[in-house]
Amino acid sequence: MYPRALQFIPFNEIEVFTTIRDIVVRIPDISFTRSDGVAMPISCHLLTRALAFVLPTLQVRDGFVGGTSYEHSWLITASKNIIDPYPMAGVGGPIMYDDIPLWKMFYGPECCFLEHRAEEFRSWERTLNKVVEKIYNDLKNK
Repeated sequence: MYPRALQFIPFNEIEVFTTIRDIVVRIPDISFTRSDGVAMPISCHLLTRALAFVLPTLQVRDGFVGGTSYEHSWLITASKNIIDPYPMAGVGGPIMYDDIPLWKMFYGPECCFLEHRAEEFRSWERTLNKVVEKIYNDLKNK
């Protein structure tokens, strides 16, 4: 089946999305330990940043989804299409949406989460960046 959205998303962005899917399925289960000893799995906030680290044409967006207070992070392409590598409350993903108002209403409003600037978060980010970069390089060299 040929999804309707493919009519509106540039081929190079579909290639980026395919790369993201290939990376995400290869990321091992990793947990980070908070300063209080609680184990934290990879979050959407960390994953989006690691993917944008290796795919710099993408921009990370932080905000709330569905008009709720649920925090989430997603990616925006050069054409303003949305890639959600870690869809909230779902099994499966990543997923990509073309640039239509429906998704702009769901993915937003955008904001800045201060904990993303904390050293603990930045340390986890650097660790995941290395993991994702290795996977990305391995895929390129196949």
